[in-house]
Amino acid sequence: MLDKKTFLTGLTLVLIGVWLSLRNFGIIDLSFEHLYPIALLLCAGGLFYSVKKRGESAALFPATIFLTLGAFFLLRNYDFLSWKYNYYNISEYWPIFPLAFGIAYFSKYLQNKTDRSLLIPAVTLSTLGLVFMLQSVKLFLCDNFLDLWPLSLVLAGLIIILTSLRSKRS
Repeated sequence: MLDKKTFLTGLTLVLIGVWLSLRNFGIIDLSFEHLYPIALLLCAGGLFYSVKKRGESAALFPATIFLTLGAFFLLRNYDFLSWKYNYYNISEYWPIFPLAFGIAYFSKYLQNKTDRSLLIPAVTLSTLGLVFMLQSVKLFLCDNFLDLWPLSLVLAGLIIILTSLRSKRS
């Protein structure tokens, strides 16, 4: 009988060795910059498989994070995005991380729509990630965003108040 762990370990070593050999001989030019987004997407695929086939709902959160980060870095590294971040300067692309967590909270909410408390971090992190990302690529029209960010707290408070009023009526 085939031991899956041993087989996967051997296959992984063979693939890495072939890739490194082809790269050393100049046959292919796949650098780490081009491969790590694919690894993130493969991790996401494995976790989504766990959610779908095995019913492991806890894997949905990290799967969504890996999917978001993998898709972003794949698009960025293969020049599908109209703007190119500096690869080594995380201060330019850090907003993708709160955005990825916000999307992951949305996915958990969609999985369990009775838990509305997931919407608070989902909306907050997604909004902050999007706004700061738009600002970092100079697409945000407001130059003094730092003066206006407290309005997001006002908006969050209003949402909480309206939600509590609606829940009292029902």
